[in-house]
Amino acid sequence: MCLEDIRGKTQRIIGIKGGDYLLTAFVGTNSLRGSKGIYTVAVDEKTADMEIVSSLAAENSAYLCLDENHEHLYATIESDSYHGINGGGVAAYQIGEGGKLSFLNEQPTYGKLPCYVDVEDGYLYAANYGEGTLVCYPVGSDGSVMPYERKISHLPSASKIPHIHCSEITPDGEYICVLDCGIDAVAFYHAKGERRYELAHAFGTKEGSGPRHVRFSDDGNLAYIICETNSFINVYKYRKTAPGKMIQVQEIKTLPDDYTGWSVTSALRFSRDRSMLFASNRGHNSISCFRVDSHNGTLLRTSVVSLPGSFPRDFNLTPDGRFLLVGLQHDDRILAYEIDYQNGTLYPTGKECNVPSPCCIIFWRDYEKVNYDESK
Repeated sequence: MCLEDIRGKTQRIIGIKGGDYLLTAFVGTNSLRGSKGIYTVAVDEKTADMEIVSSLAAENSAYLCLDENHEHLYATIESDSYHGINGGGVAAYQIGEGGKLSFLNEQPTYGKLPCYVDVEDGYLYAANYGEGTLVCYPVGSDGSVMPYERKISHLPSASKIPHIHCSEITPDGEYICVLDCGIDAVAFYHAKGERRYELAHAFGTKEGSGPRHVRFSDDGNLAYIICETNSFINVYKYRKTAPGKMIQVQEIKTLPDDYTGWSVTSALRFSRDRSMLFASNRGHNSISCFRVDSHNGTLLRTSVVSLPGSFPRDFNLTPDGRFLLVGLQHDDRILAYEIDYQNGTLYPTGKECNVPSPCCIIFWRDYEKVNYDESK
Protein backbone atom coordinates (compact mmCIF):
# COMPACT_ATOMS: atom_id res chain seq x y z
CA MET A 1 0.00 0.00 0.00
CA CYS A 2 1.43 3.38 -1.00
CA LEU A 3 1.13 6.53 1.10
CA GLU A 4 -1.47 7.99 -1.28
CA ASP A 5 -3.69 4.97 -0.56
CA ILE A 6 -3.19 5.42 3.19
CA ARG A 7 -4.00 9.13 2.91
CA GLY A 8 -7.16 8.47 0.95
CA LYS A 9 -8.22 5.79 3.38
CA THR A 10 -7.70 8.18 6.30
CA GLN A 11 -9.69 10.92 4.60
CA ARG A 12 -12.63 8.56 4.12
CA ILE A 13 -12.82 7.42 7.75
CA ILE A 14 -12.47 10.80 9.46
CA GLY A 15 -15.28 11.13 11.97
CA ILE A 16 -16.38 7.48 11.77
CA LYS A 17 -16.31 5.85 15.19
CA GLY A 18 -14.24 2.67 15.21
CA GLY A 19 -12.64 3.40 11.87
CA ASP A 20 -8.98 3.03 10.95
CA TYR A 21 -6.52 5.61 12.17
CA LEU A 22 -3.33 6.90 10.64
CA LEU A 23 -0.73 7.25 13.36
CA THR A 24 2.20 9.64 13.40
CA ALA A 25 5.61 8.47 14.55
CA PHE A 26 8.78 10.54 14.95
CA VAL A 27 12.07 8.76 14.32
CA GLY A 28 15.40 10.05 15.59
CA THR A 29 18.55 9.07 13.73
CA ASN A 30 22.32 9.33 13.71
CA SER A 31 23.77 11.51 10.96
CA LEU A 32 24.96 8.54 8.91
CA ARG A 33 24.38 7.05 5.46
CA GLY A 34 22.38 9.98 4.14
CA SER A 35 20.14 10.57 7.13
CA LYS A 36 18.17 13.80 6.86
CA GLY A 37 17.58 14.17 10.62
CA ILE A 38 14.23 13.60 12.33
CA TYR A 39 11.71 11.68 10.23
CA THR A 40 7.93 11.86 10.43
CA VAL A 41 6.47 8.47 9.53
CA ALA A 42 2.82 7.64 8.87
CA VAL A 43 1.75 4.27 10.29
CA ASP A 44 -1.53 2.57 9.43
CA GLU A 45 -2.82 1.26 12.75
CA LYS A 46 -4.69 -1.68 11.21
CA THR A 47 -2.11 -2.93 8.71
CA ALA A 48 1.25 -1.56 9.98
CA ASP A 49 1.96 -0.03 6.57
CA MET A 50 4.56 2.70 7.01
CA GLU A 51 5.71 5.58 4.86
CA ILE A 52 7.98 8.57 5.39
CA VAL A 53 5.92 11.76 5.28
CA SER A 54 8.67 14.32 5.83
CA SER A 55 12.03 14.95 7.45
CA LEU A 56 13.60 17.84 9.30
CA ALA A 57 17.33 18.54 9.23
CA ALA A 58 18.88 17.71 12.61
CA GLU A 59 22.31 16.55 13.69
CA ASN A 60 22.55 13.15 15.41
CA SER A 61 19.03 13.30 16.83
CA ALA A 62 19.56 9.92 18.47
CA TYR A 63 16.97 10.19 21.23
CA LEU A 64 13.62 11.99 21.34
CA CYS A 65 10.91 12.79 23.87
CA LEU A 66 7.61 14.67 23.95
CA ASP A 67 6.24 17.01 26.57
CA GLU A 68 3.10 16.06 28.48
CA ASN A 69 0.72 17.75 26.05
CA HIS A 70 2.55 16.52 22.95
CA GLU A 71 3.01 20.10 21.80
CA HIS A 72 6.82 20.04 21.75
CA LEU A 73 9.47 17.52 20.78
CA TYR A 74 12.99 17.46 22.24
CA ALA A 75 16.01 15.77 20.73
CA THR A 76 19.57 15.06 21.72
CA ILE A 77 22.44 16.24 19.54
CA GLU A 78 24.62 13.20 20.16
CA SER A 79 28.07 14.54 19.32
CA ASP A 80 31.48 15.41 20.79
CA SER A 81 31.40 19.06 19.74
CA TYR A 82 28.61 21.63 19.61
CA HIS A 83 29.36 24.87 17.73
CA GLY A 84 32.91 24.87 19.04
CA ILE A 85 31.89 23.93 22.59
CA ASN A 86 33.06 20.64 24.02
CA GLY A 87 30.14 18.21 24.09
CA GLY A 88 26.78 17.83 22.40
CA GLY A 89 23.45 19.60 22.67
CA VAL A 90 19.68 19.42 22.98
CA ALA A 91 17.13 20.89 20.58
CA ALA A 92 13.47 21.91 20.96
CA TYR A 93 10.78 21.81 18.27
CA GLN A 94 7.19 23.04 18.09
CA ILE A 95 4.72 20.42 16.80
CA GLY A 96 2.16 21.96 14.51
CA GLU A 97 -0.82 20.79 12.53
CA GLY A 98 -0.41 17.28 11.17
CA GLY A 99 2.72 16.74 13.24
CA LYS A 100 4.79 19.30 11.37
CA LEU A 101 7.98 20.19 13.28
CA SER A 102 9.33 23.71 13.59
CA PHE A 103 12.70 24.44 15.17
CA LEU A 104 12.60 26.51 18.38
CA ASN A 105 16.12 26.56 19.81
CA GLU A 106 19.16 24.60 20.99
CA GLN A 107 21.33 24.52 24.08
CA PRO A 108 24.74 22.90 24.66
CA THR A 109 24.97 20.00 27.13
CA TYR A 110 28.60 20.70 28.06
CA GLY A 111 29.29 16.99 27.90
CA LYS A 112 30.01 14.50 25.14
CA LEU A 113 27.49 12.19 23.51
CA PRO A 114 24.16 13.10 25.12
CA CYS A 115 22.20 9.89 24.62
CA TYR A 116 18.95 10.42 26.53
CA VAL A 117 16.52 13.27 27.08
CA ASP A 118 13.44 13.48 29.28
CA VAL A 119 11.04 16.33 30.04
CA GLU A 120 8.89 16.47 33.19
CA ASP A 121 7.10 19.25 35.06
CA GLY A 122 8.74 22.11 33.20
CA TYR A 123 12.30 20.74 33.28
CA LEU A 124 14.40 18.99 30.66
CA TYR A 125 17.07 16.46 31.64
CA ALA A 126 19.87 15.42 29.27
CA ALA A 127 22.22 12.51 30.02
CA ASN A 128 25.79 12.90 28.75
CA TYR A 129 27.04 9.37 28.21
CA GLY A 130 30.58 10.41 27.33
CA GLU A 131 31.29 12.31 30.54
CA GLY A 132 28.87 10.93 33.12
CA THR A 133 26.87 14.12 33.69
CA LEU A 134 23.20 15.01 33.84
CA VAL A 135 22.32 18.53 32.70
CA CYS A 136 19.07 20.09 33.97
CA TYR A 137 17.28 22.88 32.08
CA PRO A 138 14.13 24.90 32.79
CA VAL A 139 11.69 24.86 29.88
CA GLY A 140 10.24 28.19 28.74
CA SER A 141 6.53 28.90 28.37
CA ASP A 142 6.92 28.58 24.59
CA GLY A 143 8.58 25.17 24.91
CA SER A 144 12.12 26.39 24.29
CA VAL A 145 15.04 25.09 26.36
CA MET A 146 16.43 27.73 28.71
CA PRO A 147 20.12 27.90 29.77
CA TYR A 148 21.00 25.03 32.06
CA GLU A 149 20.33 25.35 35.77
CA ARG A 150 22.44 22.52 37.17
CA LYS A 151 24.98 19.98 35.98
CA ILE A 152 25.16 16.81 38.08
CA SER A 153 28.44 14.89 37.81
CA HIS A 154 29.25 11.32 38.75
CA LEU A 155 32.85 10.78 39.80
CA PRO A 156 35.04 8.02 38.35
CA SER A 157 36.52 5.34 40.57
CA ALA A 158 39.95 3.76 40.29
CA SER A 159 38.64 1.24 37.77
CA LYS A 160 35.39 2.71 36.37
CA ILE A 161 34.42 5.70 34.24
CA PRO A 162 30.90 7.14 34.66
CA HIS A 163 28.50 6.89 31.71
CA ILE A 164 25.05 8.27 32.61
CA HIS A 165 22.57 6.72 30.23
CA CYS A 166 19.11 7.57 31.52
CA SER A 167 17.10 9.76 33.86
CA GLU A 168 13.43 9.41 34.81
CA ILE A 169 11.28 11.22 37.33
CA THR A 170 9.90 8.73 39.86
CA PRO A 171 6.12 8.16 39.75
CA ASP A 172 5.62 10.15 42.96
CA GLY A 173 7.41 13.10 41.32
CA GLU A 174 9.84 13.43 44.22
CA TYR A 175 13.12 12.22 42.71
CA ILE A 176 15.20 12.17 39.54
CA CYS A 177 16.27 8.54 39.06
CA VAL A 178 19.63 8.49 37.26
CA LEU A 179 21.18 5.32 35.83
CA ASP A 180 24.95 5.13 35.30
CA CYS A 181 26.02 2.11 33.28
CA GLY A 182 29.70 3.01 33.62
CA ILE A 183 29.97 2.76 37.41
CA ASP A 184 27.06 0.30 37.89
CA ALA A 185 25.03 2.70 40.00
CA VAL A 186 21.50 4.06 40.40
CA ALA A 187 21.17 7.45 42.08
CA PHE A 188 18.15 9.42 43.28
CA TYR A 189 18.25 13.22 43.37
CA HIS A 190 15.59 15.46 44.83
CA ALA A 191 13.36 16.86 42.09
CA LYS A 192 11.53 19.54 44.06
CA GLY A 193 11.94 22.40 46.51
CA GLU A 194 15.04 23.83 48.10
CA ARG A 195 16.83 20.48 47.94
CA ARG A 196 16.34 20.09 44.19
CA TYR A 197 19.33 18.28 42.64
CA GLU A 198 20.72 17.15 45.99
CA LEU A 199 21.61 13.45 46.20
CA ALA A 200 19.01 11.62 48.28
CA HIS A 201 20.05 7.97 47.92
CA ALA A 202 22.13 5.71 45.71
CA PHE A 203 22.89 2.02 45.35
CA GLY A 204 25.07 -0.20 43.21
CA THR A 205 24.01 -2.93 40.81
CA LYS A 206 25.95 -6.11 40.14
CA GLU A 207 29.57 -5.53 39.09
CA GLY A 208 29.77 -5.04 35.34
CA SER A 209 25.99 -5.11 34.83
CA GLY A 210 25.66 -1.63 33.30
CA PRO A 211 22.17 -0.30 34.27
CA ARG A 212 20.79 1.43 31.15
CA HIS A 213 17.04 2.20 31.29
CA VAL A 214 14.32 2.12 33.95
CA ARG A 215 10.55 1.71 33.81
CA PHE A 216 8.17 1.97 36.76
CA SER A 217 4.92 0.12 37.33
CA ASP A 218 1.71 2.12 37.08
CA ASP A 219 1.22 2.11 40.83
CA GLY A 220 4.82 3.21 41.37
CA ASN A 221 5.63 0.25 43.60
CA LEU A 222 8.03 -1.55 41.26
CA ALA A 223 11.01 -0.49 39.18
CA TYR A 224 12.33 -2.47 36.21
CA ILE A 225 15.96 -1.78 35.27
CA ILE A 226 17.50 -3.23 32.14
CA CYS A 227 21.24 -3.79 32.37
CA GLU A 228 23.18 -3.29 29.16
CA THR A 229 26.36 -5.24 29.75
CA ASN A 230 25.14 -8.45 31.38
CA SER A 231 21.77 -8.57 29.56
CA PHE A 232 19.57 -8.89 32.64
CA ILE A 233 16.44 -7.11 33.85
CA ASN A 234 16.36 -6.37 37.57
CA VAL A 235 13.01 -5.94 39.30
CA TYR A 236 12.90 -3.88 42.51
CA LYS A 237 10.34 -2.89 45.10
CA TYR A 238 10.43 0.88 45.10
CA ARG A 239 10.27 2.30 48.62
CA LYS A 240 8.89 5.80 48.35
CA THR A 241 10.24 6.80 51.75
CA ALA A 242 13.74 5.54 50.93
CA PRO A 243 14.03 5.05 47.15
CA GLY A 244 17.76 4.39 47.19
CA LYS A 245 17.13 1.37 49.39
CA MET A 246 15.08 -0.46 46.78
CA ILE A 247 14.66 -4.17 47.43
CA GLN A 248 15.55 -6.43 44.50
CA VAL A 249 12.96 -9.17 43.99
CA GLN A 250 14.05 -10.65 40.66
CA GLU A 251 16.87 -10.90 38.13
CA ILE A 252 15.99 -12.38 34.75
CA LYS A 253 18.10 -12.76 31.60
CA THR A 254 17.01 -11.31 28.26
CA LEU A 255 18.95 -13.87 26.18
CA PRO A 256 18.38 -17.58 25.51
CA ASP A 257 20.06 -19.76 28.12
CA ASP A 258 22.29 -21.45 25.55
CA TYR A 259 23.56 -18.25 23.90
CA THR A 260 27.23 -17.51 24.58
CA GLY A 261 28.03 -14.82 22.01
CA TRP A 262 28.44 -11.07 22.48
CA SER A 263 25.31 -9.02 23.08
CA VAL A 264 24.20 -5.85 24.90
CA THR A 265 20.67 -4.70 25.65
CA SER A 266 19.10 -1.43 24.56
CA ALA A 267 15.42 -0.50 24.95
CA LEU A 268 12.80 -1.52 27.52
CA ARG A 269 9.08 -0.85 27.08
CA PHE A 270 5.77 -2.07 28.51
CA SER A 271 2.73 -3.00 26.50
CA ARG A 272 -0.10 -0.50 26.83
CA ASP A 273 -2.02 -2.71 29.28
CA ARG A 274 1.20 -3.49 31.23
CA SER A 275 0.62 -7.24 30.80
CA MET A 276 3.90 -7.63 28.88
CA LEU A 277 7.39 -6.12 28.93
CA PHE A 278 9.72 -6.10 25.93
CA ALA A 279 13.51 -5.69 25.70
CA SER A 280 15.85 -5.42 22.72
CA ASN A 281 19.21 -7.17 22.36
CA ARG A 282 22.00 -5.82 20.14
CA GLY A 283 24.43 -8.52 19.01
CA HIS A 284 21.97 -11.35 19.49
CA ASN A 285 19.68 -9.04 17.46
CA SER A 286 16.36 -9.96 18.99
CA ILE A 287 13.37 -8.80 21.01
CA SER A 288 12.76 -10.55 24.34
CA CYS A 289 9.14 -10.88 25.44
CA PHE A 290 8.12 -11.16 29.11
CA ARG A 291 4.77 -11.72 30.77
CA VAL A 292 4.19 -9.53 33.84
CA ASP A 293 2.64 -11.34 36.80
CA SER A 294 -0.57 -9.47 37.63
CA HIS A 295 -0.16 -10.12 41.35
CA ASN A 296 3.48 -9.42 42.17
CA GLY A 297 4.87 -7.84 38.99
CA THR A 298 7.62 -10.40 38.44
CA LEU A 299 8.55 -11.42 34.91
CA LEU A 300 8.32 -14.67 32.95
CA ARG A 301 10.27 -14.80 29.69
CA THR A 302 7.91 -16.21 27.08
CA SER A 303 9.98 -15.87 23.91
CA VAL A 304 13.08 -14.35 22.30
CA VAL A 305 12.28 -13.33 18.73
CA SER A 306 15.21 -13.16 16.31
CA LEU A 307 15.33 -10.19 13.95
CA PRO A 308 16.49 -10.27 10.31
CA GLY A 309 18.97 -7.45 10.80
CA SER A 310 21.46 -5.80 13.09
CA PHE A 311 21.42 -3.57 16.18
CA PRO A 312 17.84 -2.96 17.37
CA ARG A 313 18.61 0.18 19.38
CA ASP A 314 14.99 1.14 19.97
CA PHE A 315 11.43 -0.02 19.42
CA ASN A 316 7.96 1.15 20.35
CA LEU A 317 4.40 -0.12 20.37
CA THR A 318 1.51 1.40 18.47
CA PRO A 319 -0.90 3.15 20.87
CA ASP A 320 -3.46 0.33 20.71
CA GLY A 321 -0.72 -2.19 21.52
CA ARG A 322 -1.25 -4.30 18.42
CA PHE A 323 2.10 -3.77 16.67
CA LEU A 324 5.71 -3.37 17.74
CA LEU A 325 7.95 -1.27 15.48
CA VAL A 326 11.68 -1.88 15.82
CA GLY A 327 14.49 0.19 14.31
CA LEU A 328 17.52 -1.74 13.02
CA GLN A 329 20.20 0.91 13.45
CA HIS A 330 22.87 -0.76 11.29
CA ASP A 331 20.45 -1.90 8.57
CA ASP A 332 18.65 1.42 7.98
CA ARG A 333 15.11 0.13 8.32
CA ILE A 334 12.13 -0.15 10.64
CA LEU A 335 10.23 -3.44 10.83
CA ALA A 336 6.69 -4.04 12.12
CA TYR A 337 5.70 -7.07 14.21
CA GLU A 338 2.28 -8.09 15.46
CA ILE A 339 2.09 -8.90 19.16
CA ASP A 340 0.57 -12.23 20.20
CA TYR A 341 -0.46 -11.58 23.80
CA GLN A 342 -1.86 -15.05 24.37
CA ASN A 343 1.40 -16.81 23.53
CA GLY A 344 3.73 -13.98 24.53
CA THR A 345 5.56 -13.58 21.24
CA LEU A 346 5.85 -11.52 18.05
CA TYR A 347 5.09 -12.33 14.42
CA PRO A 348 6.54 -10.45 11.42
CA THR A 349 4.02 -8.52 9.34
CA GLY A 350 6.35 -8.13 6.38
CA LYS A 351 5.90 -4.36 6.58
CA GLU A 352 8.99 -2.14 6.75
CA CYS A 353 10.18 1.39 6.15
CA ASN A 354 13.67 2.48 5.09
CA VAL A 355 15.11 5.10 7.46
CA PRO A 356 18.87 5.66 7.79
CA SER A 357 20.27 4.69 11.21
CA PRO A 358 16.99 4.67 13.19
CA CYS A 359 17.79 5.18 16.90
CA CYS A 360 14.51 6.23 18.55
CA ILE A 361 10.80 5.78 17.73
CA ILE A 362 8.02 7.69 19.49
CA PHE A 363 4.33 8.15 18.69
CA TRP A 364 2.66 11.54 18.67
CA ARG A 365 -0.74 11.79 20.38
CA ASP A 366 -2.48 8.46 20.81
CA TYR A 367 -5.03 7.96 18.05
CA GLU A 368 -4.46 11.38 16.53
CA LYS A 369 -6.41 11.54 13.28
CA VAL A 370 -3.96 13.08 10.85
CA ASN A 371 -4.86 14.09 7.31
CA TYR A 372 -1.60 14.54 5.38
CA ASP A 373 -2.64 17.05 2.75
CA GLU A 374 -0.29 16.83 -0.24
CA SER A 375 -0.97 20.49 -1.09
CA LYS A 376 0.85 21.65 2.05
